[in-house]
Amino acid sequence: MTQDVNNPQLLKLQRTIKQRKVTARRDAAAAKKQSKQANNQGPKAGANPLSATANKEVMELQQQFIVTNREYNMMKANLAKTQREQKVNSITLSELEKLSDEETKKTKMYRGIGKMFMLSDQDNVMGYLKDGMESEKRRELEITSKMEYLERRMKSQQNNIQELIRGN
Repeated sequence: MTQDVNNPQLLKLQRTIKQRKVTARRDAAAAKKQSKQANNQGPKAGANPLSATANKEVMELQQQFIVTNREYNMMKANLAKTQREQKVNSITLSELEKLSDEETKKTKMYRGIGKMFMLSDQDNVMGYLKDGMESEKRRELEITSKMEYLERRMKSQQNNIQELIRGN
């Protein structure tokens, strides 16, 4: 089997993988740098140095915070995508409703299915758009509730980190 080195999909996938590796290395380096700074600062006046177990717990909480923050950002992107889809469906539906009955009989309508379009009647297209809008609204509510949960989780993790640092 030979590989097509000029395949755009393969090149895009390789760039994505490379970017993810760079991001993972950067996150690991930042976490390592933070731990070194915490270890190198030593005891301050009136403050106790972090014990090894407390330091380990702080590092684990920081990693959890990074993962939670990444999930939160993904949910924000998904929310924007859902809102965009909902708006597209709404605009298309409003434009189709403007057509008179005579125009709709003469006009061929196509419904998008993945990457293809299928000839369909007006009622089918309108129903599809309405169903799409309803499902996008439900998805938006789910994403919003997940984002609220992730926000609470991030605040909790930040508070736990601060308590561990202050408590030791």
